[in-house]
Amino acid sequence: MKWKISTFLFSGLWLLTLAVSSYSVIDQGVSYTYLEQSYSDLKYSNQFLGNVIVDAAKDYSQADILHLLRQSNPDAFIVEEGGKIILENTTFHFENDTLARVQY
Repeated sequence: MKWKISTFLFSGLWLLTLAVSSYSVIDQGVSYTYLEQSYSDLKYSNQFLGNVIVDAAKDYSQADILHLLRQSNPDAFIVEEGGKIILENTTFHFENDTLARVQY
């Protein structure tokens, strides 16, 4: 008689574990899909804003952009290397002392 109770108890626990595991896998899949879509939207927005910045900054030289970046965020880590300015994770590329593109 005890083995029947143990079998039903074990079966119930196994079904509960299976249900929780299935829910967890489905939830992670949905979360990953939303995260991937959010990342795609952010990437598109950054590319769009980068193009807008390039179009708007045609009258500014590399020194002007560097000055504006340092003025807007004095504590930021900004590196100037030849034809580019690196601001944390963003790189401003210059050609002929004019902003050519922004890379994220």
